[in-house]
Amino acid sequence: MSYHALFFEEKFMRLKDVKNRKDLAQLLDVKVKVLTYCLYVLPETMRYSSFVIPKKDGSERQILVPCAQLKRIQKKLAEVLNEDYLEINSNNVAQGFIKNKGIITNARYHRNKRVIINVDISDFFGTIHFGRVKGYFENNKFYKLNNKVATMIAQLTCYQGKLPQGAPTSPVIANMIGQIIDYHILKLCKQYKLYYTRYADDMTFSTNINYSLVEIEKFICDLSETLSRLGFEINTKKTRVCFNSSKQEVTGVIVNKKLNADKTFIKETRAMAQNLYSTGGFVIDNKIGTMDQLEGRFAFINQFDKYNNIVNNTSKGKHLEKLNVREKAYQQFLFYKLFLGNDRPVIYTEGKTDSRYIKAALKKLYIQYDDLIEKNENGKFEYKILFGSRNKKYEYFLDFMQYGADSFNIIALLYTGRNGYANLCSILKSKMRRKPNAPVILLMDNEQTNGKPLNKFLQSYRDEHYKNLTDHEKAFFNDYNYIRLVENLYLATFPLEPGVEEMEIEDLFSKEFLDGKINGKSFKRSPKKGETNVMSKDELSRYVLSHYRSINFSGFKGLLDVISAIKKDYEKYINMDDNKWY
Repeated sequence: MSYHALFFEEKFMRLKDVKNRKDLAQLLDVKVKVLTYCLYVLPETMRYSSFVIPKKDGSERQILVPCAQLKRIQKKLAEVLNEDYLEINSNNVAQGFIKNKGIITNARYHRNKRVIINVDISDFFGTIHFGRVKGYFENNKFYKLNNKVATMIAQLTCYQGKLPQGAPTSPVIANMIGQIIDYHILKLCKQYKLYYTRYADDMTFSTNINYSLVEIEKFICDLSETLSRLGFEINTKKTRVCFNSSKQEVTGVIVNKKLNADKTFIKETRAMAQNLYSTGGFVIDNKIGTMDQLEGRFAFINQFDKYNNIVNNTSKGKHLEKLNVREKAYQQFLFYKLFLGNDRPVIYTEGKTDSRYIKAALKKLYIQYDDLIEKNENGKFEYKILFGSRNKKYEYFLDFMQYGADSFNIIALLYTGRNGYANLCSILKSKMRRKPNAPVILLMDNEQTNGKPLNKFLQSYRDEHYKNLTDHEKAFFNDYNYIRLVENLYLATFPLEPGVEEMEIEDLFSKEFLDGKINGKSFKRSPKKGETNVMSKDELSRYVLSHYRSINFSGFKGLLDVISAIKKDYEKYINMDDNKWY
């Protein structure tokens, strides 16, 4: 066989083509000896670690996490199986753990129906045992794997004789074996004229037929018998029948008229946010909650607004004043999270590469700037500052995503409420009654000539916020390179070198470093497309961060001094008036 033929075969090998352990190792992009170790040598006690998470009913669910070596193999196998599943799946019943599907796509099939029946399969993952997994890959007409390969797949994906919840391969294998369930239940649903979807072990049936309770009970009985023949059982404690005269819920989604989150869930989430703003903390499930948990709840609520906006062809664009009540609550939370609720200073940089330079400089100079960084007992660096991020979510709710002076101007507008923007700072100020714990720093290159970003920002701040900087403030900014604009929002730059009128952050490096060759390339601030042997700002920043030990960062001391000075200045500000925020 030629090299090209071999390469082609390796590149397009499928699981159904695997005949032995060597083939399987090749498919999973792992050495044969590593695969052999995970199959036959790795002790049972070292394969998984476990933890528990609470269920809604008060019981606990055990999550099993595979060890690093096994997890890498399972992730690759899961990729292979997911591609196969998309090819062999012939219906839209399964809605869980599938790309572009989820609780919303699951719920929409049952919206505005007369009757909804929710049924839970008892110990779904636990019932999918070793023999069932092995048998599936041996007998399924798509695979028809030999006994040895099917056994290896089962060995890699099962633990203590069953599918473990927490393994990357468990969801897709559960969906594959779930196809057998779905095939038989669809026959039953056709008989009763019911819509049917399944999200993992949650089965939902709905209809507009005016069935009596007796007829519904007969269907549930027939369903139970069908599942029992397949080796599964119904969890009778979770079986629910809901008519359209009452609240109808499908996998946590209200489906009576339009898809929505439960009103109680929405109210509880707002109450948690209010407690966070007013006291600095909140409780969820009788435990102290985290910012990420609360954001997850807001995101869950918001996905229904996103879905309904698409369904209704509603596009709000940048008209933030058109946000509904739920979206405004999420908007306020995001502003709090990004600007008012941090325990460390947050730096928003003008360029996306700037934060890498600052991180590298702090690593090199950590002994001199222990107020900004420290080295822990394990020898790892821990920053005492944060760097602000941008994403599409922030663009939708707060109207800023891009880097540069324009995004800084929008941040300032959100603090002052001009040009049609809600004064989010003022709204949250009335709820917090205490000053934010840390400053927010807008860091810009020191370029104050007309048309440059810093000059444009100062001009827009004057024009759009109706606030001219006083002569004293201008002098302070020129002398100390920072100024507090409003509340905890600061504008900062770095000192100019003597005799220089303007500088970009890259100019803080020595001329010798910037003019020298790095990995055979010369640094160029704005390389042309297709230009060779040049290093862009992005490449330079990545190089600097990974090679900080060998680079001279003395030129960054002035910038780091400014950040330290702002931190001290803000500490004085929050200690005024007993930290009360009027």
